[in-house]
Amino acid sequence: MKCPTCDISFFPDLQFSAIGQNGKGHYVYVYYQMCPECNEPIIGIKEGAPSDNVEDIILLIICR
Repeated sequence: MKCPTCDISFFPDLQFSAIGQNGKGHYVYVYYQMCPECNEPIIGIKEGAPSDNVEDIILLIICR
């Protein structure tokens, strides 16, 4: 996984929490961790059962 802020590659250790069901009735989870290099938050969302598969996570980009 790459940090969207500093672009460093790292092994993800994402935590997750359910935030509810979407309009299709699927559970949606928020995934998060701090970047080990720049210490900025990495936040994403994923529909369906939680898993370690980070390829399905939609990362949210923080614009400043």
